[in-house]
Amino acid sequence: MMKVDIFSIISKEFSGEGIFSPGLIQKAAELTGAKTSFYKAQTDKVKIYFYTFFKRGKMLPVPAFSYSCISKIEKRNEGKSFERHMLSLAKEISGVIPRRSVILVSPEIPDVRPFIWNGFKAETLYTYIAEPGWQADYIEREELKQIRKAEGADQRIEEDCDIDLLSNMVFNSYSRHGKKPPYDRTYLTEMMRKALELKIMGLKIACSSNGTPSAFRASLRGRTTGYDWLAGSTETGLSLGMNSLLLKRLIMEETASGRIFDLCGANTESVSFFKAGFGLKLLRYSKLTR
Repeated sequence: MMKVDIFSIISKEFSGEGIFSPGLIQKAAELTGAKTSFYKAQTDKVKIYFYTFFKRGKMLPVPAFSYSCISKIEKRNEGKSFERHMLSLAKEISGVIPRRSVILVSPEIPDVRPFIWNGFKAETLYTYIAEPGWQADYIEREELKQIRKAEGADQRIEEDCDIDLLSNMVFNSYSRHGKKPPYDRTYLTEMMRKALELKIMGLKIACSSNGTPSAFRASLRGRTTGYDWLAGSTETGLSLGMNSLLLKRLIMEETASGRIFDLCGANTESVSFFKAGFGLKLLRYSKLTR
């Protein structure tokens, strides 16, 4: 095995963007009483940026983030040599992260075999992405019907709103589906405020003529990739098809800016069928456990 160096680096050196923004990761740790550290592991040819987020020796996916831990791999070669370097890095990283770890690996990193070879179990998950050049005529008929219904409603699209009102819509959406949210209200509102402070959150909010919000979607923007982060609606917004209209607006805005837009998951039937109607590319990503 070749020489591997692992460095614990300050967050300013961490190359994450969007959902991998170090400021956002640090805020998540603060709000949940967890500890986080930022690292880079490298050989002379391959470099991996990753971070840990854990409590009581157990690492878990960060609430309200779609992927965690491994944020970026820089490489200068492919083939057998690359695989050997990755295997060496995976061995060393396995010694840094806690036992009973759960890692969600970004779809930008399709090869997780070196971690499997080091005792991790891999589960395949899916997401949709829109690439620059995406066009609205890719949208399928059923979603177009919802979008046209929303466009004909007495609603306007805003980009600013009281965060507490938006968090109420998120929790109402979970309640309608009979699901328990993975976070509490304080966590959600403070994470949204932090994203606004960092100037990485984009908002699309449907409001009635009297200014009452009926639906919203929030994205996290990086230099090359945007992420569909949070969404919520009232019963009125849902019935008017506002979720479809707002998602269309976000996809158009992100791809027109030259960014890839990641819809951050399509692993339940209802969510998958909704997102599939926008003519997007299906990608695999991995959940690693040991």
